[in-house]
Amino acid sequence: MSASYAISRQKIDAFQLVAGQNPDTEIHNTRAHLAYQHVFSDVTSGRFSAAVQRSMSDLRAEPHAAPSLVKTANQLADLLPEVQFPIHRALNTFQWGAVFSHRAAGGRHVLTWGADAARYQMNGVESANARGAFTFANDALHSAVDNLRLGLPITYEVTIGPMDRGFRNLSADIFAADQWGIGSRLQLYYGLRYSLVTAPTEVNHLNQFPYGCDCNNFSPRFSFAYRLPAAWTLRTGYTVSFGQIYPVTYGQVRFNEPLAHRIQVQSPNLVDPLRGINFNDPNTRQLPTRLSPDLVSPYSHQYNFTLERRFGTAGSATYLLRLGYVGSRTFKPLEAHINNRAVPVPGIPLTLATVDQRRADPRYVDVRNIVNGGAAYLDAAQVSLQAPPRRGLVWGLTYTFGKALDTGSDYAGTAANTELTKSRPQSQFDSYRDRKGLSNFDSTHALMLYYAYDLPGRFTWLLRNWRISGAALAKTGTPFTIAVGSDNPGFGNVDGGTSDRPNLLDPSILGMTVGDPDTSASILRRDRFSYIALGESRGNLARNALRKGGIVNFNAALARELHWRGSGDRAVLLRGEVFNLTNHPQFDEPQRTLTGSSFGKITNTLNDGRVLQLSVRFQF
Repeated sequence: MSASYAISRQKIDAFQLVAGQNPDTEIHNTRAHLAYQHVFSDVTSGRFSAAVQRSMSDLRAEPHAAPSLVKTANQLADLLPEVQFPIHRALNTFQWGAVFSHRAAGGRHVLTWGADAARYQMNGVESANARGAFTFANDALHSAVDNLRLGLPITYEVTIGPMDRGFRNLSADIFAADQWGIGSRLQLYYGLRYSLVTAPTEVNHLNQFPYGCDCNNFSPRFSFAYRLPAAWTLRTGYTVSFGQIYPVTYGQVRFNEPLAHRIQVQSPNLVDPLRGINFNDPNTRQLPTRLSPDLVSPYSHQYNFTLERRFGTAGSATYLLRLGYVGSRTFKPLEAHINNRAVPVPGIPLTLATVDQRRADPRYVDVRNIVNGGAAYLDAAQVSLQAPPRRGLVWGLTYTFGKALDTGSDYAGTAANTELTKSRPQSQFDSYRDRKGLSNFDSTHALMLYYAYDLPGRFTWLLRNWRISGAALAKTGTPFTIAVGSDNPGFGNVDGGTSDRPNLLDPSILGMTVGDPDTSASILRRDRFSYIALGESRGNLARNALRKGGIVNFNAALARELHWRGSGDRAVLLRGEVFNLTNHPQFDEPQRTLTGSSFGKITNTLNDGRVLQLSVRFQF
């Protein structure tokens, strides 16, 4: 029998150049775990466990932050806090499980089976522009920054009403598997897992959920290892992995009427943005978020194979070479389809002032539908070499070549908070084709070298028993998207959103890396793009069509463990770490808003300068 208890407390007083850019944060985690293992016989054993975990987080705006979020279409740093703050969240998780193992047929079969269940309690307050958000953009007369100075926003969005909720739901799994040794050269593993997740409920019945239990999730597991001639070994596997509908996703029901009012005002008054809004009037335009009645967990087909071989001098330690492939196909990721957007209507001029008049349903502004939409694809080949220990040195390297595509949301997408706007398609009528492109994390080439070296014991006491370790990473930069930055006539499609992309006039720049501040503006010249003409639904430039600069980073550490004389249990561990050893900058994406005054210029870095960190750990 074993029992454990762990508690951690973390408090962060945020640092930022723009007040409120990061939230002040407190995180408290507590976990208690009890396990009992019983041997029923020489071939059968079982393990039973129970655990309770409580995770509390409090993220709030820095006291000197701007009272509302102010956005200028990426021309200036946003005056934060972001839309989701404040967040006061407590998640209680109660888990139970049992797993059994039985060796049969003289050990050629190892059978495992078991089940687990969990109950989740999510309590707290979450926000969606509870502090309000102003958006400024370019128009025919002024830039977004000029409109900020003049106090002329294009939209104001705010959510008013009680935001505290208590959600409850359950999950359960049943599984069985067999590891089968077929002769001396082949080992086979196969199994099946069944999972279910119930729909959440709100403890005070403040909200109802349109979807039910996701109760038909079957996950096959299959793999085998086969020893080939010439000392090669083949390994391959396949499984289906299920994600989840996150609390931040289904919790958006708290922002809907009748208890809450989510309002978006076109061309608001800066001093009194809600002037003329009557919250008791059922005809007041709302900005609802609707959950699909057939919402289910996203899932991914995952598969891989590896060829590996050891080689080297007979009788000595050997190198391990691996040649591999990994792939996945993900279906039903969570996405937000934003409908009820303004469209061209005969007889009504295409201006920002007529946006609400040109919506299909006059009761609403945008209608955000959370659905299982789209797909994601990943294919990657990998070569790795692991060297044997030699005179205190161990090292290895890995090279990966891959490609990742999706339609705007990956496997871990939540369709909440900033994802609602960042993955918004240009047109509501062509969401799939418009958003299909490289995944935000796509990186074509990645090379990693890692090492550890123990200084020889023949050195003096001051130098002996030190370990030097580190890693070097070089990889292709990730993609980014060029945006127009304005919905006004002559810039965007005037549908009420600022997600438009321009038309590309010079296809020769597609796929280019824009990572050098000295050349970025010459690549992203304005004459290579054009704005959307009045009446066009979208620009022709694809999402994530260009890349940021590559990443080259070196991290290292120096450590030594000191023991008290005559005691192996009491020790002091000294460790020094350095991140970004060469103090090399990793440049951020260029200013990517075509209407911005500094379009194409790189003005920031992704990483910090060289960071040194020292630690002392006492063990007793």
